[in-house]
Amino acid sequence: NYPVATDSFAFTNLYGDYASLAQSLGAHGERVVDPGEIIPAIGRAKKAMDTGQPALIEFMTKEENNLSRFPPR
Repeated sequence: NYPVATDSFAFTNLYGDYASLAQSLGAHGERVVDPGEIIPAIGRAKKAMDTGQPALIEFMTKEENNLSRFPPR
């Protein structure tokens, strides 16, 4: 139940620079904020993976208030 998890545990407040974390572990990591960069980022990640390097793409999106299609209980 998202409302309870949000109120009790800040479920929707997930912070971190996961792209930098991936890089620090030896993976290809990048953060995408511009929708026009999605396809090029996927291409760069694929190129990294073709060499055997793991890849992570962190897509920054806007916050959505209605996360579930089911009403709260």
